[in-house]
Amino acid sequence: MRVKNSKFGLLMHVIVCALIFIALTASGCDEPVGVDNDDGDDEKQSNCEKYKTATITFKNNSRYSTYNVILDGSTVCTIGPGRSYTRVVAAGNHMFQFVFSNTGKLACSTGYPNLAICECVMYSCSTDY
Repeated sequence: MRVKNSKFGLLMHVIVCALIFIALTASGCDEPVGVDNDDGDDEKQSNCEKYKTATITFKNNSRYSTYNVILDGSTVCTIGPGRSYTRVVAAGNHMFQFVFSNTGKLACSTGYPNLAICECVMYSCSTDY
């Protein structure tokens, strides 16, 4: 079965392509623009390579609990159900915890990731209090 209205088919194709493009560029992990590394050649270096960083995302998959996220000993955010928080950090070893807000009790086990340069990772917790 073929679609007779080719304008409608073309419009749907454009919409699907636009949604895919938005999904790919919204991740925050790909850096399309490089930084000149000032060593005389024309090779470009991404910001995460130049500054030796990684991207970490924390996601709250619970149905009704709110978490404080502790990263390397400091509270970096409070996230409600279904929400997430993304942060650029130095590559290397880190420690994080999801803690129930206003209780200080751990919601999930403590994480100890060793993030590589330009790595993009997501950690989530889904425990309800």
